Amino acid sequence: MQWLDAVLVLNGVYDVACALCIVRAPEERLARLHLGVFKRRATRAANRLLAYWVCTYGMDRIVAGVCSTGATDAIAALSYLVESAAYGYEARDAAEVHRAKAGFVCLASLALAGAVGSRAALRAACA
Repeated sequence: MQWLDAVLVLNGVYDVACALCIVRAPEERLARLHLGVFKRRATRAANRLLAYWVCTYGMDRIVAGVCSTGATDAIAALSYLVESAAYGYEARDAAEVHRAKAGFVCLASLALAGAVGSRAALRAACA
């Protein structure tokens, strides 16, 4: 397993664990890492929807790290781009989100999208 695969698996496991905490124990530290981006408390249903979304892209990333192919890399890169775009969009509303936290997620996701997407492009070019 190469370093990028390890990052994908660890990030995916982290996302799934956070999602489970959001659903089962929203006051726990792992849950608050995602929920803490938002200034206002959301409804339980909104929190569950966030958790399902986080779990979905976490599983994509685990698969990309374990079964590393050009296609799984492309899917993982796309998941990071969607995450970056979503948090970037939300960061526009300072009344609803902590801009620094949303900005960090946006930039970190963008960097990971670039790394994973570059690997996908290299694989496609060498195929």
